[in-house]
Amino acid sequence: MEASGAAARASRLRPRETARAGGRASTAVSVGIISTFLTVIVVLPIAALVWESKQSGAHAFWQAVSNPLAVAALKLTFGAAFIVVLINGILGTATAWVLVRDNFRGKSLVNAVIDLPFALPTIVAGLTLLALYGPRSPVGIHVAYTRTAIVLALCFVTLPFVVRTVQRVFVRQIFGDQIRQLPRQSMLIPLIGLKGLEDNMQFLNACRTLIR
Repeated sequence: MEASGAAARASRLRPRETARAGGRASTAVSVGIISTFLTVIVVLPIAALVWESKQSGAHAFWQAVSNPLAVAALKLTFGAAFIVVLINGILGTATAWVLVRDNFRGKSLVNAVIDLPFALPTIVAGLTLLALYGPRSPVGIHVAYTRTAIVLALCFVTLPFVVRTVQRVFVRQIFGDQIRQLPRQSMLIPLIGLKGLEDNMQFLNACRTLIR
């Protein structure tokens, strides 16, 4: 009897061990693929850049970095980035707050417009901004090839990242307790007919935002 019981327990444990082993294997494969991708795309170019900079010595590297053109480019890059951080930090946070807290007509359209930079290729986004704020601007604003154009382009590209990131933070802060109870409530949905959840459309929309 003891031998048969031990054999039964062992047979029950084998599928679990097999599942765990399969999970570990898939995790290892995923980590390997991600590491390879990051190595090829990020690490190797940076390593090549550092190696190439050392070929002529530190003095030549400092001369290239301290060149007036390089200094001007760095100032433009960091200055535009700082301005964009301020603009998107304020407007992106306010937009995320409104999308989480309020329901209004056209909310789906606003969400689609925010996600538009994710779908547009970079060249298409540049041509769109050039058409809107170039020499033939339909709104009468001509800022092409200026620092203002760089700031506008950076705002256009980075705003969705700010909104979606802050949106998830607001959802967790405002609806954190309800989200933790969501799995239990979702099991009771067929029985209670969405009594509590159906009335709280704000909560459902926030959960959809969090899941996206």
